[in-house]
Amino acid sequence: MHSRSRGTLFRMEPNFQSAARLDAITQRIGYAIWQLQVLEGVSATYAVMITFDPRDGDKAGTAALERAKGKPFGATVTALANAKVLGPSLEPRFKRLLAERNWLVHRSRDDSRNAVWHDSAMAKLLGRVEAIANEAAGLIRAVGDLVEQNAKARGTYDRARVDDIAAALLEQWRAED
Repeated sequence: MHSRSRGTLFRMEPNFQSAARLDAITQRIGYAIWQLQVLEGVSATYAVMITFDPRDGDKAGTAALERAKGKPFGATVTALANAKVLGPSLEPRFKRLLAERNWLVHRSRDDSRNAVWHDSAMAKLLGRVEAIANEAAGLIRAVGDLVEQNAKARGTYDRARVDDIAAALLEQWRAED
């Protein structure tokens, strides 16, 4: 009986290890997806900003932003590339990240099933997912800079208003628990 329970414990150990691996993998994927979602929203905002005429009013601007945020990320990247507003350094980064985002969302699970069982496969997957999250964060900052430059060029940049909106959003996020 002792050997049976010992054998059972031995067989269960890989299950605990695979569960811990799966937990680590899904946490990192979740973080990368959050970063991608922020980038998608910031990029949609920028796409509206470069095409929208502020004289059309806040209501029309809000509607245009909601429509833009409802489009697939690939459509936003294409719109920004076609408008030639990303420049030669950002456009290829967006296109590479779009391909990586699509892999993460649509194929990463099938391509990486063995990451739950093998150290090298897990390291490879986590490295790729971390690179996606880091690139998304870098592009968020880059698009934020473009938004600020565009607003300054249009004469619509108001740092105090930006700070007020950021503070209100932070307060709202903290209060929603």
